[in-house]
Amino acid sequence: MFKKILSYLSRTTFEKFSKKEKRVSICKDVIAQVKAKRLLLNVGSILKKDESYLNYIRLKDSNDSCKNILNDLTCTVCAKGAIMLGYIDKHNNFSINRLESADYRLDDDRYPEDLIEIFGRKLLDDIEMSFEETFFQWHIDNYSYDTLSLRDLNTTPALSEKAKMITVFTKYKNDNERIIAIMQNIIDNKGDLLV
Repeated sequence: MFKKILSYLSRTTFEKFSKKEKRVSICKDVIAQVKAKRLLLNVGSILKKDESYLNYIRLKDSNDSCKNILNDLTCTVCAKGAIMLGYIDKHNNFSINRLESADYRLDDDRYPEDLIEIFGRKLLDDIEMSFEETFFQWHIDNYSYDTLSLRDLNTTPALSEKAKMITVFTKYKNDNERIIAIMQNIIDNKGDLLV
């Protein structure tokens, strides 16, 4: 079992924050969870369902809050999974059933609508792209899902800003260090990811 490591905000307090303040609050939560080893970052896993996770879920009612998962397990996640669990950690109304429908999907159903509203699809994609060190566009208009190399990005003027964003974070070879750097960038820039 993990000790309570954060001073939790009430939902009422959190809801009074602006979108950027909510982003900063969630990013601080992600950093604290990574440092406390409640989250283990892994490229390519929104939420990895290992044996301990599956055994834990089997013992719970699907309508129970999944907030306690973070108190009882170390979850293996990618950047978007870390943000999602950072958000869940602040709210006790996200059911295990809803989380269970989220794994390994490339659409926005895996996020609570509130999270999309707070971060926006573009910022979520930019965070994921910076973490995964590759170019993904799942939601941005005029692009279909695609993976491009940095060389391709640098030769496409409209995409060179994306290449810059990726290369800023490639110096962090450890996934945990990279997510901390990305989250800290958002905190330092008061809710925006800037490179």
